Amino acid sequence: MPQFTYKAYTREGEVTQGTLAAQSTAEAVQILAKRGWVPSKLEVPRGWIPRWSRVPLADQVAWFGMFADLIASGMTIASSLELLQDRTTNRSMSEATRDLKSRILQGESLSDAMRYHSKVFDSLTQHLVAAGEEGNFLELVLEKIASIKEAKSKLGNRLTSALAYPFFLLVVGGLVFAGMMFFFVPKFEPLFERMRATEGLPWATEALFSINKLVSQNGLLVFIGLTAIATAMAYWICDPKNRLFIDRALYCNRVLGPLVSGIAIARFCQILGGLLSSGVRIQVATILAGQSTNNRLLESAAERAVERITAGASLADGLEEQKIFPREILEVIRMGERTNRLEKVLESTARRMESKIERRLDLVLRMLEPALMVVMASVIGFIMIALLAPIFNASSQSFQ
Repeated sequence: MPQFTYKAYTREGEVTQGTLAAQSTAEAVQILAKRGWVPSKLEVPRGWIPRWSRVPLADQVAWFGMFADLIASGMTIASSLELLQDRTTNRSMSEATRDLKSRILQGESLSDAMRYHSKVFDSLTQHLVAAGEEGNFLELVLEKIASIKEAKSKLGNRLTSALAYPFFLLVVGGLVFAGMMFFFVPKFEPLFERMRATEGLPWATEALFSINKLVSQNGLLVFIGLTAIATAMAYWICDPKNRLFIDRALYCNRVLGPLVSGIAIARFCQILGGLLSSGVRIQVATILAGQSTNNRLLESAAERAVERITAGASLADGLEEQKIFPREILEVIRMGERTNRLEKVLESTARRMESKIERRLDLVLRMLEPALMVVMASVIGFIMIALLAPIFNASSQSFQ
C-alpha cells in the first residue's frame, strides 16, 4: 500500500506532519478528516522519474476566470461546474471538474471537494476557496486565484520568450561545433602528419586533434554519459529532499541570489496580503504564503516565523529573526501592522518588487546573449587558430 506524506492542521490550529498508508489520495484525505485534521499538503509516492504538473497554468487561469464569471452571473456552483466541464480542454481538469460537481450535489462544500484533487487544486487554492465560502464572497476569491495564477503564468512566459534566443544560440553553436569536429577537423589531420613527425605541432593543434579523436571514437559513449548525467541531475533537482540545499545555494549566489529571492519574497507578500484580506488567520496565511513561493528556504522561514507569532510576536519580528527578508521590506510590514493596513501594504509592496524584478531580469537576460556570443566565438576561434597555426609556422620557416 502506498505511503503518503502529509502536513495538516489540527483542531487547535497546530501544524502536524507525517506519513500514512492509503490506496488513493481520496482515502488519505478521509483518514485525516476522521482525525479532525485539515490537510495543507499531501504528496503522492514519487517514482524514479520526476513528475510535473499535468495542468498548465494557462488552463488553470481560464478555468478559474470562467468559474468566477459564472458565479458572478448568479449561477449555482453545480451548474457552473457543469458548464466548465464541457468547456475545459485539459483532461485532468475536466475529470476533476466532473468529480467536483458530483461531490457538490452530494452536499460537500467546494473547498472540501477540492481536497480530493490536490494535484489540480493546491493547498493555497483550497484555503482561499474555503475563506470565500465562509465569507460569502466566492466570486471575488476565484478572481483573485485567477489573477495570482495569471501573474505566475506571465512570469513563466516572459522567461520562456526571453530565453528562446539564447537557447537558439546554444543549439546553433552546438551544431556548428559538432559539424566542425566531425567533418572539418578530421580532413586537416593527414595534412599535418609529416609536420608532426619532423617539427611537431603547436599545443593548440594537438589538443584539438585529441578532442576530435575522443569525440569521434567515443561519441556514443560520450552521448550516453552526458544523457545519464543530465537525467541524474534532473532527478536530484526535482527531489524535494534536495530543495532546501538548492534554494539556499541560489540565495547565497551573488548573481542569481537577488533575483531568485526577490521573486520568492514578492510572491510571498502578494499571497499573504490576499489571504489576509480574504479573512484567513495570520498563522495559516503565513504558512500558505511560504508554501506558494516554491522556495523551501522561505517556506521553512515562514514556519519558524509562525511559531514566534503564536508565542505573541508580530509578523515583522517573526520574519526578521529568519535573516532572509530585506530590512526595507520588514520596516514596511512593521508600519502596516502599526497602522492596521497590513493587507494593502503587502500587496503594494509586492507590486513594487515585481516591477523591480522585471528590470533586473531584463538586465540579466541582456547580459546573457553577448556572453553566449563570446563563448561561441571563443570556441570557433580556438578551432581556427589551432588549424591555422601550423600553416603559419611552416610559412614563416620557408621564408627564413
